[in-house]
Amino acid sequence: MTKVYFNHDSLCVEVLSARDVIPLDPNGLSDPFVVLELLPKRLFPKTHEQITNVQKKTLNPIWDECFEFGVSLEACRSQQATLALSVWDKDVLTADDFAGEAYVSLSRVPGVNSHAPPDPLRPIELPLMQLHDRNHPILQILESRTTDKLAIDFVKKQKLRFAEQ
Repeated sequence: MTKVYFNHDSLCVEVLSARDVIPLDPNGLSDPFVVLELLPKRLFPKTHEQITNVQKKTLNPIWDECFEFGVSLEACRSQQATLALSVWDKDVLTADDFAGEAYVSLSRVPGVNSHAPPDPLRPIELPLMQLHDRNHPILQILESRTTDKLAIDFVKKQKLRFAEQ
């Protein structure tokens, strides 16, 4: 569950909780954390990804953490402006495991195309997506777009995730 809204030159993201995270540790649990990132980078060149704390040994983590991104309203109104939330399982001796990701179109976020976010702001539930097939047709189509830097960067990032698993 997440709350996202635009308020006074900042995009505010509240990462509340998740449920039924896939078990990625030998004990049948996970140590999940969330990476928040604004995309595409050309719209948000000065923002950096932000990360929640790790919630140990759980499939139903509660973070209740707030993050702010100092961004312009104009950038958020772009049809391409997106908040990416990636869930990972923290590992000590090996690379962290990718658990899934979700995306929020910023043009639909309260406060972006309206004057103020509603009060009270209702949380949204974002189903996590996972791409299991490194030869998925969507990745092949994106990879064939050799002049599209965004598509190529996206495919590279996905291939890195496959390599880490």
